[in-house]
Amino acid sequence: MKSLIRKIINLDFSIQVRNTLNIIPKGIQKKVSNQSSTSDAFIWRTDNNFTTKFKFSDILKLYFKIKKSHVELHFYSKFNNLITIKKIYDLDFSNEVVISKNLLGGIEDYGVFYAYHIMDEKKSQNISVNNKCYTGFSKDKEFYSFVHGNTLVRTFDYYTNNQNELVQTSFIKNKNYLIQKFFYSSEKNELFFTNPASKSVKFDINGKNFKLKKGHSKLISINDNFVKIRSNCFYFRPIAFTYNEKYFDVYHC
Repeated sequence: MKSLIRKIINLDFSIQVRNTLNIIPKGIQKKVSNQSSTSDAFIWRTDNNFTTKFKFSDILKLYFKIKKSHVELHFYSKFNNLITIKKIYDLDFSNEVVISKNLLGGIEDYGVFYAYHIMDEKKSQNISVNNKCYTGFSKDKEFYSFVHGNTLVRTFDYYTNNQNELVQTSFIKNKNYLIQKFFYSSEKNELFFTNPASKSVKFDINGKNFKLKKGHSKLISINDNFVKIRSNCFYFRPIAFTYNEKYFDVYHC
């Protein structure tokens, strides 16, 4: 009986009910297998003369002494359409990939990508790794501004190739987040949102309503000093781009 009750309360619908009523809420649904790689939703930008740089370590070699592995970068458009998968072999302990419009088939836009560390040979031991590395952004070929991963959102089982979203939602917008920064009218500011969940996310910024379908991303310009975000999604935090006359900065909110 206890086993049956546990299964029922951990059904996807039951978790949404719990999250809506705030009864033992669950922000992350642990669907991670012991043979998987879990990634943030990293941002890429090639719009408005942006170039993106991704810096990462060979985690499997560094921590598990596994020499035969590679990294896959899965690039998606802002509408969650798969653009390309870049496989990187011959890894060093420290690696970087420059993401320009040429890498993405001439696309000048924005979206997200996921970084997975994959063993090339099956091992008897169970190994799961997380990637929360750094992404840098350069505008007009100036210096890069770097920001690390935000929230682990998607897992990839490297034996079955199954992918699962981890972040959970509720039925109503009952998750509040106040950005701990003053945005001044003299600055130009953009907030980059991506939907990390398997369902649509509804949110508002200072009362203005938005909606993102599964895997969709949106870049929103703001000119309010205070920014309060209300959503039906856990860990729904944007990445901010702030510009002034001489430089820009990218950072977590």
